[in-house]
Amino acid sequence: MTSSSDDTRAAILAYHKIGEPPHGTWQTWNYVPTETFLDHLSILAQDGWQVINLDRLVAGVVDDAPLPRRSAVLTFDDGYQSMLTVAEPCLAKFGHPSVLFVPTAFVGGSNQFDTGSEPEEPICTWDELRELQQRGCSVQSHSAAHRSFDELPFEQQVEELVTSKQAMEENLDHAIHSFSFPFGARGNNAEQIDAAFADAGYKTAFRYHGGVQRFPGAAAFDLRRVPVGPDTDLRRQLAKEPK
Repeated sequence: MTSSSDDTRAAILAYHKIGEPPHGTWQTWNYVPTETFLDHLSILAQDGWQVINLDRLVAGVVDDAPLPRRSAVLTFDDGYQSMLTVAEPCLAKFGHPSVLFVPTAFVGGSNQFDTGSEPEEPICTWDELRELQQRGCSVQSHSAAHRSFDELPFEQQVEELVTSKQAMEENLDHAIHSFSFPFGARGNNAEQIDAAFADAGYKTAFRYHGGVQRFPGAAAFDLRRVPVGPDTDLRRQLAKEPK
């Protein structure tokens, strides 16, 4: 069921890693066990949430196109290889599309941007990202160097937007229109950065924190997401009144 009224709710879920950490390392909140993730997907189905792809969400944001009354979008940050080996097979069981935000400077490498706070893990190669695209995953920008926008001058923020977009379009052969802020930080110059997104050809940008939101009327370059970890009570999060 689709709706153009203000009863429409969108739950943009934000994951990082599905599965277990590498042997001999440590567990962090960013690891959601496979069975827990499958439970989350079941909850969405049982409670009437329709998982939609990114293009449909963007149309709802930019063009006020009608969305399902309860829309869910499954997003993943950082581009870990486990997205292909663990998360995607789970998504395939339900036939769900997904969104993967990748920092381009680390493609084919590892997560050196959070050394010490997270176990080191491989980031997908360009070939693996192309394979994910073929399986229904929209691969979009998570900046180039994965630096907090709170710590960058405006000129470097713009460079992160532009260079990551160029690298992804050259290697993935499709237009990049969406961005996820590293660490969820938008910086302190909202009007400037929103204009820079538009100038660079982006249509939407996502922060990390927030909750379920009401459509239409969501801010295109400040879309809220629901952070999800192993102990998240998803039903409780989805039941909260949208802002």
